[in-house]
Amino acid sequence: MGEIVSVYISKSFERVVFLKKERNRYRILLLDKGTGLLKEHIEEEPYITLLYTDMIQEVVDIPPVKDEETRELLIKKKLSERLGTQEDYLLVIREVEESPETKSFRVFGIPKGALSEGSGIPESALVNSSLFTLTPFSLMGISKAVEGGLSIFHAYADESAITITVSQGEEVLYTRSILIPPYAGDDLTDFAYENLNMTYMFVAQRSNIPVDLVLLSGRLCQDAELVDSLGQFVSCPIAVPTSGAGFKGIDEISFHEYLPCLGAVLLKEDYDFSPRPLKDRRNFKRTLNKLIPLTALGAVLSLLLLAYEVYSLKVKQAEMEKIKDMVELQARSFFHNPLIREGGLEYFLRYARLIEKSRRENPLTLLEEVGPLISFDGTKLFALKRGKGAVNLYMEVEKSFESTLELTLFRERFFRRLEELKKRGISYRVEREEKDLNKNSLYLRLTLEKKV
Repeated sequence: MGEIVSVYISKSFERVVFLKKERNRYRILLLDKGTGLLKEHIEEEPYITLLYTDMIQEVVDIPPVKDEETRELLIKKKLSERLGTQEDYLLVIREVEESPETKSFRVFGIPKGALSEGSGIPESALVNSSLFTLTPFSLMGISKAVEGGLSIFHAYADESAITITVSQGEEVLYTRSILIPPYAGDDLTDFAYENLNMTYMFVAQRSNIPVDLVLLSGRLCQDAELVDSLGQFVSCPIAVPTSGAGFKGIDEISFHEYLPCLGAVLLKEDYDFSPRPLKDRRNFKRTLNKLIPLTALGAVLSLLLLAYEVYSLKVKQAEMEKIKDMVELQARSFFHNPLIREGGLEYFLRYARLIEKSRRENPLTLLEEVGPLISFDGTKLFALKRGKGAVNLYMEVEKSFESTLELTLFRERFFRRLEELKKRGISYRVEREEKDLNKNSLYLRLTLEKKV
């Protein structure tokens, strides 16, 4: 595994960590702090953690649906009704319980517009990211590494805010983030104790969430007075996470300062707040990256052989220049090579051009771009072929639904994806469409084309 880049964006600074996975641990290669760091490293597919203090937390009940996008649309509709807004949200959705009639989900969300309101993360930057999450979930990553079986109350503070996450394993049960007011100054003891005390009471007494361990990190772990005060109030042990939770090559002070960066790389894709189309595209790309090396093995071997031949040729030329006494013999041997008789390096140039042409016109180049489309549940058949000056995808979609609403939502999403592809130069033609509203079934046959 190559280098991993993780960026944490708070109200004051951006922090970046370069890591490398080594067996069951991460080695820290480089730390940096400043402003504009995300822009510098966005091409390196970073993990991004954002400090955002107004995240919504709701439990939403909806009818059981199998399709993830339909589920997300129904949840967003419920949120709009409950919050009284038409704002689109970026969501993390976790199932709480299920019954034959309903499914309950714990939903965390931020307004999509928050990305363009001074967060430092333009939505376009998410395209190159590996994961986009918020501080509470990065804290959960560290809590799980400390002790995954316990219910942990984890409080972290940097120069901007105090973030509290209550989690057990990979489930975030409650979060709260509080901006540090100017009057708190450098001494956080009173402000931190007041907020941690109040939050602990809410979690343990009003929400009936058991707390097995309190973790203090960031600026909080250095406050002995705070630890003593909390110790007299909470009914469980208080501890401080250390780099031994899965990292090496970093001192403990830096570990706490860069903790959100480190926690983010421990998260699963479930805690990614990126828009749904981007998540689907990433997942398909990861799958494709596993398949393409196998299908491209023949081409790789051909390129290796070509590289070896060119290298051998250069070695021969160097030997001819250095060993003057062998010039005639080497030249005779050299020019007997049938490849050279066909035009010297022009042969290799033509060969390379053919490889490039084959790569450009290979239908697989279209596969990555249309991956989120063909990954729709209901894709019955798809086939790739190369036409004159274009690559084409033929596909059929056939799916039954539990209601007409699900059918309509699915069709809208499908054609919205087609329009997104059209903006990227991939045209489409619907050959046949059949809707049976009595059986709630849909059949589509279409052709996509990309000019090369």
